[in-house]
Amino acid sequence: LTYAELNVRANRLAATLRTSGIGRESIVGILAERSVDLLVAVLAVWKAGGAYVPLDPDYPADRVRFMLEDSGAEVLLTQTPLRERAEAWLSEEQLALATVLYLDDEAAYSEERTNAPMLGFGQGSRRVSGKLTGAVNGGSESDLSDLNVLDDVDVIGMESFHEARPEDLAYVIYTSGTTGKPKGVMIEHRSLVNTAAGYRREYRLDQFPVRLMQLASFSFDVFVGDIARTLYNGGTMVIVPKDDRIDPSRLHHWMERERVTIFESTPALIVPFM
Repeated sequence: LTYAELNVRANRLAATLRTSGIGRESIVGILAERSVDLLVAVLAVWKAGGAYVPLDPDYPADRVRFMLEDSGAEVLLTQTPLRERAEAWLSEEQLALATVLYLDDEAAYSEERTNAPMLGFGQGSRRVSGKLTGAVNGGSESDLSDLNVLDDVDVIGMESFHEARPEDLAYVIYTSGTTGKPKGVMIEHRSLVNTAAGYRREYRLDQFPVRLMQLASFSFDVFVGDIARTLYNGGTMVIVPKDDRIDPSRLHHWMERERVTIFESTPALIVPFM
């Protein structure tokens, strides 16, 4: 999937989210397996002005339901294999949930305004690079506020998309809940941008082709780090299938075939490659 194709899909979904009432800091739940669908969903929520809550399909149904209720999610983005669970929640009066959209059913996406600005990658990457460098070198918050407004992008119909402010909510991630009920941690866009800037500086991501092997669960903050290291730097994200994530020989195959340059995992998986 190219950046242009990713942008078109995200724009279509973002337009649909806007017509579903999603705006600045509206909460959208995303319940989906690790896939390109997830990237489309995250970018679309941000384009629409909302913030997302990552929901792992492997979580118990009661935990996911609690997170939907606690966050006040108004829209749920999911996949058709999870339809039965999603539609059961849709009928519950205790939830704020009003709409369920299926990420693997592109026919449901609006085709309007597919020329909205991209979020910090693709065309105009020179500008993004400059802004991130400014942030690393002590730039002010105002330096971060227009990261999603890029050079050389047609912005007709842009009024239907939201330009994020540094203090706007980007996502809500829940703790494990081992000492009680899970607690939602609210992360702002400025924290996300600072994370991307830090990764670029410390990893020197502007010095080599970024080809990251994506292994982390969507429900972990590491997933956001994967986005920061790849999409913010024009890199490639290699999403390894679920069954291959804990098999060193299969991982080695993916590394060689996809010319992976960034591999982050637990010691148990890293040691066999040393």
